[in-house]
Amino acid sequence: MKNLIIALSLVIGSLTVEAQISQVGAVVAGGSGCVGGNVKTSVTSTNIYVAYPAFQFVPDSRSILARANCSLAIPVSVPQGYRWVASAVTTGLARLQGNDRVKASQEIFTAGSVDTPQVATLTSANKLFSIGRLNSAASSVQTACGQDAILRLNVSAVLQKTAATSLSRLTLTKSVLNYQLVPCQ
Repeated sequence: MKNLIIALSLVIGSLTVEAQISQVGAVVAGGSGCVGGNVKTSVTSTNIYVAYPAFQFVPDSRSILARANCSLAIPVSVPQGYRWVASAVTTGLARLQGNDRVKASQEIFTAGSVDTPQVATLTSANKLFSIGRLNSAASSVQTACGQDAILRLNVSAVLQKTAATSLSRLTLTKSVLNYQLVPCQ
């Protein structure tokens, strides 16, 4: 019995050490919603927080259509025997006038994987919104077993105004990516 306890302690200890080897590299951002990589990130043991200080549409009387996007590349190091599973949610605020509309979307994926973009269509006057769900199998992505990868998160928004003089605005505030290491099966 004593030998069994010692053996289990070693196995659990080695899994803990191995799981701690997973690393998240520097987040690289680009796009019209994060010009010059203007995002603020913080990483914890289970989440990556991304704030978008410049992802907003302000009134522009020259156009009835505004578009913006931000693409993130997040390198992850995955230990042998594990895969990295991640999901994301993006939040923002829409302040719309009249019949103006916003279509906001997010897509999370790695090279070789396919994801269905999650979309929110907004028509309400003032609305906090979110796209995606954390820890949802339907909206998560996973790496290959034991292989390092670059996780990608693309967020975009289109504001369609009924008149160029509309004062509608949109701000994407943040994305939260939840991740975990799971043993390969």
